[in-house]
Amino acid sequence: MFDEVVIPDYELTEFDNTRRVFKALLKLPARYERVIRMRFFQEKTLVEVAETFELTQGRVWQMEAKALRMLKNKKKNA
Repeated sequence: MFDEVVIPDYELTEFDNTRRVFKALLKLPARYERVIRMRFFQEKTLVEVAETFELTQGRVWQMEAKALRMLKNKKKNA
């Protein structure tokens, strides 16, 4: 009666990858998670993120780098 909706495999893979990224972000400490979300998903600059957290740009850069290392290490251990 109704036509079935067919979702291409690449869209399912993309959805699964997105879900995995967000799941991994939840394992980071809250501030690190927010920094990553602001930098990569909201496309905020270091200056904008630094102003939000009232930190220096250098400290935000350090937090970003550490969060990315944490995500990378979690991937290796998974």
